[in-house]
Amino acid sequence: MANNIKRLRLGFLFSPREFSRLIGTYPEYLPRLESGERALSDPWIDAVSSALGIAPEDVLDPDANIEKIVAAVQRPDIKRAMVCPIGARYAILALAAKTCGLRPAQHIAEDDVADAVCSLIAYVNGGGPSSDEIDEETINRLSKGLQITALTILQSCFDDPPPNFQERLQAALPGALSLIEAFSRIEEPVLPLGTE
Repeated sequence: MANNIKRLRLGFLFSPREFSRLIGTYPEYLPRLESGERALSDPWIDAVSSALGIAPEDVLDPDANIEKIVAAVQRPDIKRAMVCPIGARYAILALAAKTCGLRPAQHIAEDDVADAVCSLIAYVNGGGPSSDEIDEETINRLSKGLQITALTILQSCFDDPPPNFQERLQAALPGALSLIEAFSRIEEPVLPLGTE
């Protein structure tokens, strides 16, 4: 599905790493979105339009005047991610492996994982004003979001979760939260211009 994500990213002068952080995905997944290899669902369109402060239709309109859009909107500041998308990705995969087994977790499609990360980050960030720190309210939203995300992705990928699925999920949840918290505290390295 053709879209304007790459044109918008370049128009606003974001590196792939910066733009990934801005929209709530991991840099390795961005090329699938930019190339149109991955059809954009409403959450992805909302993530891009909200992050840039543009209309959702500007993300998809093949006739959009990118220069005019960029000139009309102030370039968003990049802040350190409150929830690291890479940490969220691995936490979701770890929850799947701990609740349903490693073999089934290995078969979760990358698009499903990326959708889950996008939804989780949108849910956590939707709790009102955010800070760079993960406070107790953020942890509560993250915990609830991880449970919802795990249930959603596992229901869509597996026919029959194990009978003790809920107990396994509750036992694995503190480890997944710790993983996200630890990844979110790590400052991303500043790369020299032109190395991405």
